[in-house]
Amino acid sequence: MAAHRHHGVEPICHTLQVAPSAVRSAWARPVTARELADEALKPIIVESFEANYRVYGRRKIKAALVASTGWSWTRTASRG
Repeated sequence: MAAHRHHGVEPICHTLQVAPSAVRSAWARPVTARELADEALKPIIVESFEANYRVYGRRKIKAALVASTGWSWTRTASRG
């Protein structure tokens, strides 16, 4: 929500029908281990996607990452 700097939080939240306190609470939360792990994986996923002509879907990207990096997908880390 970069637009909040120009318009303010309240008008944007009113338009989106979201409580301003919920937005401020989300901004105040510390970064989780899951978010850090996801950020570390993004460049690897993008590289694999680009290397496969941008046609691989979720399952093939996941299989390619397991094959190339030996990544261990745990139940808490997988999104489907």
